[in-house]
Amino acid sequence: MSNVNVGNLSCRHCRYYEQHGHRGGNCLMLGVAVQGGWKACPFLVPPFAPSWEYPEAGRARKSQMLQGASILQAIPPP
Repeated sequence: MSNVNVGNLSCRHCRYYEQHGHRGGNCLMLGVAVQGGWKACPFLVPPFAPSWEYPEAGRARKSQMLQGASILQAIPPP
């Protein structure tokens, strides 16, 4: 879990928020539909946070990328 102060932050300020349409979107962490204006949950990771501050975010992204991907898709080009 994150130790970020979520005081007045909303879902749209999270790295896991993916916008669809004007107000709605998806939470990639929870896999559910959310509204951009909703108060952020404890899983909030700011979009520009350094990866060393939130190592769990990097691990989650890597596992999401690797699910259903072949080894050739997982290795970035040089």
